[in-house]
Amino acid sequence: MGIHDRCGAGPADASIFKTENGVCYAKELMRPQQVNGKKRHLTFVSSNSAPGTRKLGWGLMRERFLAIVPDPDHHGPREFPGMFILSRCAQFRRTVPVLPRDMDKDPDDVDTTTEDHIGDESRYMVVFSAVKRGSGRLSGVAC
Repeated sequence: MGIHDRCGAGPADASIFKTENGVCYAKELMRPQQVNGKKRHLTFVSSNSAPGTRKLGWGLMRERFLAIVPDPDHHGPREFPGMFILSRCAQFRRTVPVLPRDMDKDPDDVDTTTEDHIGDESRYMVVFSAVKRGSGRLSGVAC
């Protein structure tokens, strides 16, 4: 599809960067492969596992889902990032909408004993994409 030259690094669960029995899964996954006669490789960065990022990520996902609901009073472009799930994302649609909250420990988090892998992957990407990248100078009047 020609996207391999345009893809940047993406987040992966921090556990793949651990070395177990002399094997680091991240290194194995990022090993160059032949694609159409050229060496290509995937690049991953460790997902943000700082305290509070699980709840932050689930909150960001909820915000993105809510941002796609049309506002009857607003007919212009969307002002906030949304999260659109295609019909062919069957496993996402099967598991994420029914993820239960962890009512015993923290109702702002999901119950990690459930099948939450796709939800976690999506949450990593939402948190990763929410980080503002770039640099620059602010100019103008200071308050």
